[in-house]
Amino acid sequence: MFMTRMDSRSAYLVSLALGAAVIGGCGTPQIVTPDRIISRIDWTQEELAKEKVIRTLRTTEQASYHLLRTTKSEPLHVHDNNELTVVLLSGKGTMHLGGKSTKVTSGDVFFVPKGAAHWFELESSVAEAYLVCTPPMGKNFRRIIKGKVQQ
Repeated sequence: MFMTRMDSRSAYLVSLALGAAVIGGCGTPQIVTPDRIISRIDWTQEELAKEKVIRTLRTTEQASYHLLRTTKSEPLHVHDNNELTVVLLSGKGTMHLGGKSTKVTSGDVFFVPKGAAHWFELESSVAEAYLVCTPPMGKNFRRIIKGKVQQ
C-alpha cells in the first residue's frame, strides 16, 4: 500500500523504519519514489557552487519531499509550521535538538517536531540529506532564532 498522507505519527514511524533499515545493514541509502529510484544525486554545477541547496522532488497536499546539500553548519532555528524527518545520506555532524547533542553520520534518521529549536553542526566538507516536511514546505519554512547562544 502506498502512503499518501503523512501525519506526525506516520512521519515518526517512517523515521523509525528508515533507521531500522539502515541499522539492519541494508547498505547505502537509496530514495525510492513512485516515479524513480535515486541511488546517486547528480548536482548541477550551479547547485555545487552554493553553500546550501534544497531540491524539491515531490509535493502532495500533506507533505513535501526534498534533497538537501550543504557545505556549512546551520544557525539555531525552528520550523513553526512543519515537522521534519531527515535521513542523512552523506556526511557527518552533530544534531542539536531538544537540549541534546547527538553525533550523526550517513544513514542516520532524525525527527524534528514542529516548533522545536534545533541546528545541524556540519563536521565534514559536505552533507546531503533527504527531507520529508509535513505539511509541505512553505514560504516561511525556517525562522532563525537570533540572540540565542548555540550550545
